[in-house]
Amino acid sequence: MDDWRIGDIRVTRILEMCDPLRTPTEWFPDCTDEALEPHLHWLTPRSISPATSRIILPIQSFLVRTGRHTILVDGCVGNDKTIADFPHWHRRNDGTFLERLANAGVAPDEIDYVLCTHLHVDHCGWNTRLVDGRLDTDIPQRPLHHGAARVRGCTGGFRRCHTDL
Repeated sequence: MDDWRIGDIRVTRILEMCDPLRTPTEWFPDCTDEALEPHLHWLTPRSISPATSRIILPIQSFLVRTGRHTILVDGCVGNDKTIADFPHWHRRNDGTFLERLANAGVAPDEIDYVLCTHLHVDHCGWNTRLVDGRLDTDIPQRPLHHGAARVRGCTGGFRRCHTDL
């Protein structure tokens, strides 16, 4: 577990997964094998998988603890989501994230705020969980913060969202 102190603030990285996701040309269409080749010595194996030639990306949250608040920045992929583009995320059902959150000393009901940097599926997955066959807010009593411009067209599934950040 990665843990940092910034003055009186404690920041803990909560890693849900770290997998090879897409090839460099899928992420960067202008990338060519010729342009990439001189950099492979420092990109492989930490950032590019030698087995798949895909970029390895961590899916992670940051837990920020101040003297007054516990804030979760981004909610990773989560469980029970329909994500056809990434088969290993599709309807995943494991306890990795919640286990690592507990290892950091925090339960979901101890989080005061959830801050979404943006609303991609790998940043807001644990904002909801499957309860009785439907997705419900995972931390129902906690405010969910996000950028107002990012939520246009996506507000139907969010409750108690604050757009004042």
